[in-house]
Amino acid sequence: MLGNEYKEYCKKFNAVWKYISSCSKDLDTIVGEVCEKRLYFDAEDRWKSILSEVGVAFVSNDICDYSRFSGDEFKDLALFSEDGYFLLNERYIIPVRDMLGNIIALIGWYPDSKKYITTPSRFFSKDCLFFGLEQLSKTGLGKDYFIVEGIFDSLHLRAMGYNAVACMGISVSRVKELLCGLFRKVVAVPDNDSQGRRVVKNDLWKLPRNGSYLRWVGSLDMGDTEESITIKDIDRFCSLFEEDDIKEVFNSCFNSKERIIKLKWRL
Repeated sequence: MLGNEYKEYCKKFNAVWKYISSCSKDLDTIVGEVCEKRLYFDAEDRWKSILSEVGVAFVSNDICDYSRFSGDEFKDLALFSEDGYFLLNERYIIPVRDMLGNIIALIGWYPDSKKYITTPSRFFSKDCLFFGLEQLSKTGLGKDYFIVEGIFDSLHLRAMGYNAVACMGISVSRVKELLCGLFRKVVAVPDNDSQGRRVVKNDLWKLPRNGSYLRWVGSLDMGDTEESITIKDIDRFCSLFEEDDIKEVFNSCFNSKERIIKLKWRL
């Protein structure tokens, strides 16, 4: 019976996504806005490709009739707050999919104090699922994968041709540990902050035996100047360097037998 309930749940989410997409700003506008807000310079073609692949929408209540999804039939999708406000209004919305590509939740991003809002849906938990697992239906099992924290970290890597999934946070449950067994080699890149460094130091993500952590070392040296900056995450790192240079570093990671691979870079 659970199988039928899940299928019905996915069917409703697909209907919601189809309607939201029909009301959304066009893809070119969204890509331009996202690149501007996230400081992706000269990267619109790359981001148009990946956002077109995963799906993205931006809607507001003046063009979208959210009330069609406010009844009891859609209650288990958890799209609304207690006071009836659509949770993802005026946010860039990206669907979360299961391994078969079914939509099971929605994530809304905007550069405000909340940044990310995820629908607390019945069949979805960030503790039990990676963002991006639908890639398995295309790549098959036993492939190399990056594991990162944020969805834009993973999307940036995917836009460069890598397989990547996101934890959607810092925690990794036993379920996620087991999911890592679907990959051949895992290279994990937590954010470059105190929590991320603790993950690497104590192996908090419990990587498979052949897995590796990519550890940030110091600040980014700005070449001949005396300036240096701290790179927050893989998304920011990828936005600062040429793709060929980045790939030279990343490709070697999957051949490394080191548990912790140190990453230090110079502009």
